[in-house]
Amino acid sequence: MWLALVSAILAVLALNTPLPFLVSVALAPFFYYLLRENRWSRIIVATLLFRLLFLFGTTYFVLDPLLYLTSILWFIGFAVSIQLTKKYGSLALALIALPFLWTLWDYLQARFTLLPTTMVMLGAPLGETSLVGLSRLGGIIGLTFFVACGNMLATALLLFWQTRFRWKILGVFGCLWGIGWLIASAFLIQNQKQYNARLRQLEIALIASPKSQLEVIQSLLTMPLATSPELVVIPETFYTSTIENADSLLAVYAQAARHWQTNLFAVSLRPEAGKLYKSGILFSPEGIPAAIYNKNHLTITSETWPFAHWRPWYLNRYAEQISSVEKQRAIFDPRYEITAGMPTILHTSNYSFAAPVCGELFYPEYLWSLNQQQPDFILHNTNNSWIKNNLAQYLRLTNRVRRITAVWLQKPVVVTGVADQAGVFYPNGEVMLAPRTQNTIIMPITIRF
Repeated sequence: MWLALVSAILAVLALNTPLPFLVSVALAPFFYYLLRENRWSRIIVATLLFRLLFLFGTTYFVLDPLLYLTSILWFIGFAVSIQLTKKYGSLALALIALPFLWTLWDYLQARFTLLPTTMVMLGAPLGETSLVGLSRLGGIIGLTFFVACGNMLATALLLFWQTRFRWKILGVFGCLWGIGWLIASAFLIQNQKQYNARLRQLEIALIASPKSQLEVIQSLLTMPLATSPELVVIPETFYTSTIENADSLLAVYAQAARHWQTNLFAVSLRPEAGKLYKSGILFSPEGIPAAIYNKNHLTITSETWPFAHWRPWYLNRYAEQISSVEKQRAIFDPRYEITAGMPTILHTSNYSFAAPVCGELFYPEYLWSLNQQQPDFILHNTNNSWIKNNLAQYLRLTNRVRRITAVWLQKPVVVTGVADQAGVFYPNGEVMLAPRTQNTIIMPITIRF
């Protein structure tokens, strides 16, 4: 059982340290244990320990028992699948099935855990290496399958170490990573050439702030922009949006668009026909809403709560300790239950873009559906003020997904937010980010489309 703990530690180190290539062998001890152990009780306990230690070591910025429980319960499916394959197939079949089953269950738990955990899927560490070029073959899911194949070979090496086959397995293992690097490099070069061939350019001014406050907005309205951008992006919840102030806040954003005489994009609560939406609104230079995107994948607790009046006991305790303003979320106030929108992109006369809001970036199939509508770029707008501790860890994991997404979809991923960094991730893997500061900044960028 200690082999499962070794794997968890190696996987944590791959995600949290400058040693991302540890992921190439991180799961081999755990896989070896699952293939050799036949007692169901020990297999389930080992899987629980592996997943719990892994989550504590990587997503410690949000220590939520319900989140961890759903992730662990989903992940038990992987161990059960391996056991059934051994029982009704063979050990060899179970070994071959490892990368397929791991990729399946790693994605299912990432997708259907209460908060998406795509950022800690097995392929994520490659997001900060030159192998990110392999993202062209399926994004984070493709990277995860590639890494799982490497770990399957490392597991085979443990199984056959005492035989002459070990040298052949070592050779195949080396070839896998060598060929993977060559393919990744070729994809990055191809992405670079395709990006450079785009003739049109777009100047964007990104506003980023360490926190939400009204005074920042008022001061920005009097600030001239350093350039003459075609688009200004205001981060999600730049000013805390409520049901009561939604209309007046939208009026402030419209005023800013008229003041700067440019298109302006902002995210805010928006009541309409008795429903409440979390909307990304594109204002024209005249201050008129020219296009609206309604968030589709809603964040559990703050934007939706599917369990009616039931809440975990620790959230009831939490509710007793927070202010009435902090209770303006779906779990505490049903009025803040958001209505989900449809997967659409926003258009101007010159360009178009997809605008996934906050956690929507972590749903690969959703990004794919947005990309099928042929946007010129991706705009990821966030509010990370809900993370009270270890924000740097969350941003590091998120930035990996952003880089993977840019390479995968072959489009620039422009980012900004509250308690986030402003910048752009390019399709060739290059990254330009403003450093985090304690002040509100306006960062000018230029992208091709």
